[in-house]
Formats: sequence, structure tokens, C-alpha cells
Amino acid sequence: KPLRVLRRLIEMASKPGDTVFDPFMGVGSTAVAVRELGRQFIGAEIDEAYFEAAVRRLAESGHQSELPVDFARRSAA
Repeated sequence: KPLRVLRRLIEMASKPGDTVFDPFMGVGSTAVAVRELGRQFIGAEIDEAYFEAAVRRLAESGHQSELPVDFARRSAA
């Protein structure tokens, strides 16, 4: 999603300092927009490839160091 669209939605739905949860984080577009607007971010992503892409994107945007990230691997039971 374009960052300008995400920024606008986040501005309309939250205030600076609020926490935004994205249960389908994908490549982290929402996380980048949220951090740029001074909100806190919590995200979840089931696909490890997308999760790693989001971590890279946040690092490239300068926000990764502000976010603890981990990928919990599920066991195939």
C-alpha cells in the first residue's frame, strides 16, 4: 500500500503516542507509516519471508532499532 494512503488513514484513526496493531504485517508498510507519525507499532506476520522483508524495510527506514522483532517458528506437529 502506498505510504501516503497509510499515513492518512493512521492520522484519521489515531493520535500521536497511540499504539497501532497490524495483524497481517506483510512487508511492513504500515509499521513505517506508524513510526513516521509518532505512534507505537505492534505487528504480526505468519510468513517468515514477509517478516524478514519487513525487518529489512524497517531497518532501511531507520526505525528497526526502535522495534523489538522476533519470528516465532511453529513446529510442524
